[in-house]
Amino acid sequence: MPGPFIASVLGARLAALAGDAGLARKIVAGDAIVGLAQRRSGPELAAGGPLTGQFDLFDATGTDYLLLIEPSGAGLVETAAVGDIQPADCIDPGTRLAVARADGAPVACWAPAKAEPLRLRGLALASAVLVGISQAVTDLSVEHAKNRVQFGRPIGVNQAIKHACVDMAVATEAALQQTLFGAISLRSGRADAEFQVMAAKVVSGRAAVDNRGALHSGARRHGLHRRAQRAPVPEAGARARPLLRLGPREPGGRPGRGTGRVTHCK
Repeated sequence: MPGPFIASVLGARLAALAGDAGLARKIVAGDAIVGLAQRRSGPELAAGGPLTGQFDLFDATGTDYLLLIEPSGAGLVETAAVGDIQPADCIDPGTRLAVARADGAPVACWAPAKAEPLRLRGLALASAVLVGISQAVTDLSVEHAKNRVQFGRPIGVNQAIKHACVDMAVATEAALQQTLFGAISLRSGRADAEFQVMAAKVVSGRAAVDNRGALHSGARRHGLHRRAQRAPVPEAGARARPLLRLGPREPGGRPGRGTGRVTHCK
């Protein structure tokens, strides 16, 4: 599916649920691009009413619609109806971050939370992305440990390197299995589906971020850290608590801190 993956998948489903099959087909075909909006302030969107408040936007540059998921439900809003969009720096150079303010923007599509658990679907998708990051970093690190030679032998023969790679592989496998179980629980309507999906988000987020931190300096010199740099973005984007905000950097290059939320979990 073209466009930002998570926002496009959820946006197409929301459009179909709202009865706009034409828009759903456009999103799937890539003719309409969907970005993700995260509320920073303002009244909660209710019953498809107008969108008002201040928002953080993920991959919203050049999009046609913005997807916002709230406790009450989810809505699609035309990007053109949201004014004053300002680009912002992000710790992942591959993610386009912006801030925006909306004042009564109309909602094009709306689905109440009771009718469709888009919040949980988004968490499951974010968990899958995190598992992929964790696996990719693990594979690259293992290859580096096998090919990097010091003092006439690969660095992977050292126990400190072996154990680190094994820890990364075990964490990745645990994240994969919990993510699969969370997705199956959600699809089959298990009573504990929300718990299992939230558990998948925690386990996969921890694996991706911890594996990112396990990269040693040699791997960083070979550029492997660039793949791992993506880990905090979906991990933070799906978190429900105050977190390290992926916004403008403080002096010295450190990201600024805030309390942004993408999916508003209770």
